[in-house]
Amino acid sequence: MDTTTRRPLTLAALAISALVMAGCSSSEAPAADTGTDASDATVELPRVGTINGYPQIPVATSEGYLDEEFNQDGASIEVSPVVSANDGISALRTGSVDMVVTGYDPAGLVGIDDILMVSVVEASPETTRILVADDSDIETMADLEGKIIGSYNSTPNAILVGALTEAGLTTDDIEYIPVENDVAASTLASGAIDGWMTFDPAAATAELAGIARAVSTGDDFGHLNPIVLYTTKAYAESNRDSVVALVRAFDSATDWIVENKDDGPVAEIMADATGMTVEVAQRSLDHRNYEISPVEGETLDWMLDFGDRAVAVGTITDSPDLEALLDPTLYEEALG
Repeated sequence: MDTTTRRPLTLAALAISALVMAGCSSSEAPAADTGTDASDATVELPRVGTINGYPQIPVATSEGYLDEEFNQDGASIEVSPVVSANDGISALRTGSVDMVVTGYDPAGLVGIDDILMVSVVEASPETTRILVADDSDIETMADLEGKIIGSYNSTPNAILVGALTEAGLTTDDIEYIPVENDVAASTLASGAIDGWMTFDPAAATAELAGIARAVSTGDDFGHLNPIVLYTTKAYAESNRDSVVALVRAFDSATDWIVENKDDGPVAEIMADATGMTVEVAQRSLDHRNYEISPVEGETLDWMLDFGDRAVAVGTITDSPDLEALLDPTLYEEALG
């Protein structure tokens, strides 16, 4: 009987205790909530190195995509110019920049394992161009047999060798001399060289000035010319949110560029940001294919093959270990 009498009291006590505990939980939960959504937190802006003429950062800035992804008003990235892929990789490894947008050159990646290729931001074969003087009687790549070709490397690189091979020629069929881009157009116009291998916007500038015209492009000899967004493994580990935010901003900027690159506004933004003329910017845009994509599949296969070809022509002694330079989870987190 005592048991029967006490059991309802015990159950009642438990019920009251549960209500008290629930009340404590509900009163404590708001206190633990700071009221700050993690998605509202400001993300640190990286310092970025880039080759003159790439529009993603100027567009991401002007169209507000940096503000959106980094949760900052008036977000502006500190940009440092780089002149080549190797220069960009060097800037990364010395800590001058946190990320870099530049081309793919296996020579700068041999023996390196502290760099990451985060994504491809464009693949534009037409921006690689073999030029001749505008008034030259040379019409095809094959017509350069026995002629003098100049470019920026000390010796013919895998790009030029590929162009020659496609035309049925070898380096033995031409004379090669190194010529820097800043004097190559005048050197071509003077007749000191018969052909010039270069890229936009240098090629676009010479073509629009009536100095040169193209007899071959990367489309003809399979030079993909991928432009890559790189960072260091250390920066990706300590500032993963910054890397992801920049990929997202680049993706939004790329969509805007593709929608507007034939109508003038992209060229105007590029001209304002770089100092090139609107006409040169537009000619360069006409040769470019903008698309954000992971470093995989056909693009990765091309990179591996290009490294092997660079070894074959002697510009490097070994191919880079690209598998050591990949972390697909960064791209997946940014864009899925």
